[in-house]
Order: sequence, then structure tokens, then C-alpha cells
Amino acid sequence: MQQAAANLQFEEAARYRDQLQALGLVQSRQFIDSRNPNAPHNIDILALAVEQGGVCINWTSIRGGRHVGDKNFFPDTRHDPDPNGQDYAEAFAAQHYLGKTKPDLVISNFRLPESLQEAISSEHGKAVQFVSNTRGERKVWLDMAVQNARLSVAPPAAKTAVRSGARCCAGRTHRPARSRIAAARMLRHQPHPG
Repeated sequence: MQQAAANLQFEEAARYRDQLQALGLVQSRQFIDSRNPNAPHNIDILALAVEQGGVCINWTSIRGGRHVGDKNFFPDTRHDPDPNGQDYAEAFAAQHYLGKTKPDLVISNFRLPESLQEAISSEHGKAVQFVSNTRGERKVWLDMAVQNARLSVAPPAAKTAVRSGARCCAGRTHRPARSRIAAARMLRHQPHPG
């Protein structure tokens, strides 16, 4: 939306704005009602989008079967000319879940390494389910989160300098796991400006 406005494409920017507002309205009124009474009611949906040198991770929270909120996270990619979304997603998941309250189910459009899944589950007291290939209503939820992340993804790396000091050192895949976990601890969540 911001990029379209900057390029004086006001009609396109208005369409993006309207889509974001409509999605927000739907999500604010939405009750996630699974037909299966045994289904987990505490669910997180993580959607990764990497476009134009920017990375966005949309986190959607469902508690007690009700959509309670979502937020976009934008890791700093200024010093990463070719960001690997998987690295940023792993760093986000490690920081977001290790040492914190966890849902019963995490649905995402990326796969977390088994070692990270085990670390997260071991703190929960029971196995947290991680699903990256889904269908039915869960697929619809994930598709909505992915669309939100794509619409919100940061503009090219040169424009991300405007963000208020967000820093992320999420490592490349060739770094050892310890480096990625250290990088995850350094990830700061900054709301997208504007």
C-alpha cells in the first residue's frame, strides 16, 4: 500500500487499504468454530511472506476457539541482501515460544526443525502439534494469514531503515543451531510503520 502510494498509484493503494480493513473487520468478528469437539482450541497460525527483500511473519492467535488477535512482525533485513525466510521463521518461533506460554497447535506455511519442535514441546508439558500441510478450515485460516503477511510485507530493504531500530541477526542456514537460537533471542518485534 505504501509503495503504491509512493509511486502515485493511489487507486491501487486504496484497494490495498480497503483489503486490509476488510480483513481486519472479518477477523475481529470471527469465531473459529471447529466442528470437532475434541479439536484443540488454543491455536497459533504463523504465516511467512518474503517479498522485495522484506520478511513478514503474521501471528494469529486463537484461544478457546475464538480469534483473539493477530500481529505482523518485520525482522530487520537491511543487511541481508537475499533473506532466507526459513531462517527468520525459525528465529521467530524460538523467541516467541521458548520460555513462554504455548498453544496446543501451531499451523504454519513453513516447517520447523524437529529439534526446535522438541524444545518447544518439552517446556509445554505435553506435545505441541506442528502442522505445515493442512486442509479444510485450517487451510482457510492459514491462507488468510498468508494473504495478510503478503499484503503487509515490508518494502525494499532501502526503505526498511525508517523502522525504529529493529534488529535481527537470524542466521543463514549454514550457521550452527546455537547461532540461530542466539539470533532468535536478539530478534525484536517492531510493528510496521504506518
